[in-house]
Amino acid sequence: MWFNRAPPELTDRGASDANKACIPRFLFASLLSIHILYETFTYYRATLHVFIDRFLELAYLHRGVRTMASSMYDSILESSIGPFLINIRNAQEAAKHRGNECAELVNLIQASDLGPTAVIGCLSAACTLQWAFNIHANLSLEDNVHAATAFPVLLAADFVDTAQKHQPEALMVLAYYGVLLHRCRKSWIIDDVGTFLVRLIAGYLGSFWQEQMRWPLEEIAKE
Repeated sequence: MWFNRAPPELTDRGASDANKACIPRFLFASLLSIHILYETFTYYRATLHVFIDRFLELAYLHRGVRTMASSMYDSILESSIGPFLINIRNAQEAAKHRGNECAELVNLIQASDLGPTAVIGCLSAACTLQWAFNIHANLSLEDNVHAATAFPVLLAADFVDTAQKHQPEALMVLAYYGVLLHRCRKSWIIDDVGTFLVRLIAGYLGSFWQEQMRWPLEEIAKE
């Protein structure tokens, strides 16, 4: 019925107001997620379980940020923070350097005895991580930390569920993520958490996974 519909001019104004309101909401959610990421990297280091559980809680929060950003993407691009996202997008499109940091990780996951859902989740995370490595290589020194902070935003539920069970293959993904964090260690958000994470996972997995952990351990030894 007509009385259940807003007049066109009110509908247009409501849409405009909603677009204006989306930017502060996106900024607040993004800053909150970065704050919690810093907290996680700095204070949740007692054990592997403490760190992983907190990090995965953060992944759930980041998924909310991703949902918000997806629904508001066009409005955000037209706002004053649009150049930041465009910079990331341009780095992705101009990524002439297609790295192979995660090639062995992908092979490891494909050869594992994980169930199909867990394999899909871990492969998705490994491919996302390679994307983050590629973005890192194509951003300026002051901006490349965004590659590391973007990774948790893009983690799928299947990977999070597998990592919550501390499956070695999922932990290997996070160990490789530790290498990316190590490459961003000059950022105050990151600092030495990459080295911490790789060594933490290496200690947890033990000698049986020593060969698989060789590359992450070698990478964090580099200055």
